[in-house]
Amino acid sequence: MINDTLPLTFGVELEMVFAFHETLLQAYLNKNNSGVTIVKDINASERRHLNRPPTQYLLTRPEYLSWGLTGTAEHPGAIQSRNGQFRTYGDEPLHVAHHLLPGKTAYVHDDRKQATRFVEWHLTNDRSLTGVDKGTLIQKFRDRIPDIKAANDWDSYGIELVSRVLPISDESFTEINTLLTAINGTPTSHHGAFPSRHCGMHVHVGHPTQRFPLPTLQHLAYILITYETQISAMHPSHRREGSEAANVDIASNRDNFLLDPARIVKKLVFDPVTRTVSRKNRWVTMQSLPKIRAVIFAKDMTLARLVNLMGGSKGHMVNFSYLLRKPGWGPATLEFRQHEGCLHGPSVMWWVLFVTGLVRLADHLANINAINTTTGAGLVGYKFNEWHENMSFVDLFEMMDFPREGREYLGAQVAFHAVSSVVEERERERTPDSEEEAEEEEDDDDDGDDGDGDDGDGDDGDGDDGDDGGKGKGKKRGRDDDDDDDDGGVRPPPALRC
Repeated sequence: MINDTLPLTFGVELEMVFAFHETLLQAYLNKNNSGVTIVKDINASERRHLNRPPTQYLLTRPEYLSWGLTGTAEHPGAIQSRNGQFRTYGDEPLHVAHHLLPGKTAYVHDDRKQATRFVEWHLTNDRSLTGVDKGTLIQKFRDRIPDIKAANDWDSYGIELVSRVLPISDESFTEINTLLTAINGTPTSHHGAFPSRHCGMHVHVGHPTQRFPLPTLQHLAYILITYETQISAMHPSHRREGSEAANVDIASNRDNFLLDPARIVKKLVFDPVTRTVSRKNRWVTMQSLPKIRAVIFAKDMTLARLVNLMGGSKGHMVNFSYLLRKPGWGPATLEFRQHEGCLHGPSVMWWVLFVTGLVRLADHLANINAINTTTGAGLVGYKFNEWHENMSFVDLFEMMDFPREGREYLGAQVAFHAVSSVVEERERERTPDSEEEAEEEEDDDDDGDDGDGDDGDGDDGDGDDGDDGGKGKGKKRGRDDDDDDDDGGVRPPPALRC
């Protein structure tokens, strides 16, 4: 790996739906709060009342889907029912999960009583996540929950497992895998975990002794803007530009580099299912690379300006805003937010190595280029100085000298998600949400366009491989809103499952 002597640290935030048998919850209650009883029969009106996610998630998380408990709770996350007879969970599921982890590797975090520590792992609530209905539990855990009768003895709740600050080493990935093995359970366990469609895996990257130099961050920003489409190809369509998540959690970092007005060009697009190439209309929405370089590498660039250029807030594919944290406010890290929720050790490892590889590459490129003097003339060490149809994620593998095994692993992800995206798009085309949409699609076809009006990244003229997920409207989902691979869709190979 290029620049592998650069000292880096990382941390992971692993969002999940934690499922547990009633006996585990009851054992915790008997030991810690014997006067509390479990309430399973909650009507739909109460479930809507008890549901208090952040406002932006209300449409896709309309109900509280977990059990209730009698009595009151000190925990601020617990919501009381209208009649005052029961409440939602506070931190009880976190304690159930805590007792399943090996040794004392994690603690249950309480924001009211302690500042967040990153010297050890911790479990915490995540208000953006919910439990799931019984049908989804059966679907996810057929080895443990064979039917609805068994499912009535199981509950689920959205939680987050957050790592300590870790060095990039084999020992760190072994540590992660050990905790994931414990939380996932086995076919005979009375618990399990899985990432729903709403879950993400966030990777924080930092330096152990100092803040990242501005030139390193400028080159990282330029890499991310240039190759956002290709990096997005490593992820499923619901973690790309144009998806529901992109609207609230993982917006594009490119918004300040768009071309106004956008224009349409003809482009060859490869269909990985039929293995045919066709010429379709694509939107070009990005400024030229020389103009983007002139902005990012401006002589008067500051960290605050660069953070604003890359979105200025947390909810982007890569969050630069934490770099502005002052001492005592938390680690000054880069946060890579795009990956789907993942509880599979090898997938976590290769994504961590990829994003830390991007930082290593950016630092290397900063060292070999004359920063703050480059305008439109190009940069040393990059394969392309203008958008080109041959741009590929392989360029990044080559520039960072990524390990062959990792290239094969992430390359397989790209291939799988490419086929999945095409299958999903065809399903949407077969089942339009309304007659008006069907008419619009017919009109688009008459115009010679590809029916989606945009290719998910706006086909920025960046050599997009035609596989960036689309901005078309997705089909309506059930309340668990889970992109399950057991519903007739494309199933990933076992090695790629998160």
